[in-house]
Amino acid sequence: MQRTVEKIFFALLRFEMKGEELCKDIQNLITPEVLPALFKLSKRHDLAHLIGDALDNNGLLPDESETQKHFLQERNMAVFRYEQIQYEFEQICNTLERAKIPFIPLKGSVIRKYYPEPWMRTSCDIDVLIDKSNLEQIKEILIQELEYQYKEVESSHDISLFAPSGVHLELHHSLVEEGRAQKSSDILYTIWENVVETRSYNRVMTDEMFYFYHIAHMAKHFEIGGCGVRPFLDIYFLQRQGRYQSSTCIELLQNGGLLTFAKAVEETAAVWFGDVEETQIVKNIQDYILYAGMYADIENRVAVQHVRRGGRFRYLWSRIFLPYKELKLQYPNLEKRKILLPFYQIKRWCRLLFGKDSQNVSREIKANVNMPKDKKERIAKLLKDLDL
Repeated sequence: MQRTVEKIFFALLRFEMKGEELCKDIQNLITPEVLPALFKLSKRHDLAHLIGDALDNNGLLPDESETQKHFLQERNMAVFRYEQIQYEFEQICNTLERAKIPFIPLKGSVIRKYYPEPWMRTSCDIDVLIDKSNLEQIKEILIQELEYQYKEVESSHDISLFAPSGVHLELHHSLVEEGRAQKSSDILYTIWENVVETRSYNRVMTDEMFYFYHIAHMAKHFEIGGCGVRPFLDIYFLQRQGRYQSSTCIELLQNGGLLTFAKAVEETAAVWFGDVEETQIVKNIQDYILYAGMYADIENRVAVQHVRRGGRFRYLWSRIFLPYKELKLQYPNLEKRKILLPFYQIKRWCRLLFGKDSQNVSREIKANVNMPKDKKERIAKLLKDLDL
């Protein structure tokens, strides 16, 4: 049934995104028995609102059923989330404009304008880039003027603030994260040199830089277990604009070591949402992505680290004794007190074993012990084929 669900899933996305009519064969496959698995898959990728809308528009949701209820709730929630996030985004933009502080909107706030309707491109938060020198000033302004709350989280490149409505703002002061490949990092450090000057303080990335950042962000998530289907939808709509295939864009991807990966994910988007025939690399990407979801899967993450670290024992050792450069991200006080490294290692162990992450730790240990050899080999080959 798995392949049937996948076939229906992509057919419904093509209907929703480009108006491609559902053929009778697909409609006949959509039975009450298939719908729960279809909901589970689409929910995993935060696309249940699109699948539900497509089913509803084709009259394929059983009336008064639990499945109809779940799908339509997801659609209604997506519209609500969009309105809520859009309101907060406009508030943030207006506040930074008044303060005369340059900023760059990122991700969904830019891409959603290319979708048939903006609510279709969901986001779990708002992402904005500012210069690090303005970070504390902006933080205080948002707290004082918009009543945002600051929450300290482990990150080397952004801080988290929450609106009274609960909307999450990731205020980035850099696009470079610990562990990112050096080539892509070198390019992302030049972000402020690659913006289009505007009359306002709302800066816009050049097309080439925006596309490079999108591919680099995908690659980062891909390397830690998966990135979900939604970024491929983004690629499909960006490619349709015709502005992201210039020689300059290709050169930037080449210099950043991401051209092979970019070509593969572009091909995958063309197969999933266009009419291009499937190739082996697309099949391998689909098998890797579909059941990992938006934020990867523990088994995928562990398998990738087995490949990177050289086996389960080296991986386990690296997870028990976290390197200083990674541990200081979780505990910023360690930055200038390296002598306290053993104390913070123990503190981390206690948090993992007895805190809210204990269930994830248990799942990770099981995945590490039971990792199939053939899965590691498939992922190792895929990463090599993608030049990651």
